[in-house]
Amino acid sequence: MTVGARKVKRSALIEAMEEDFKERLPGYHKSRREGLTTLAGVMLEARSANLMELAAALPREIG
Repeated sequence: MTVGARKVKRSALIEAMEEDFKERLPGYHKSRREGLTTLAGVMLEARSANLMELAAALPREIG
């Protein structure tokens, strides 16, 4: 994934979730699919629903 001119490293869990999502719902909008899988993956990795912890764990720039 690229943000601006930088490459952003995503975890293997998020990549696997996105591939599975793409196979199950191939017509789903790409940016929504990426957002949903990133959020779900970060929640599983952080083991929290605390928004501050999730924001700190996101693998991309915010804003």
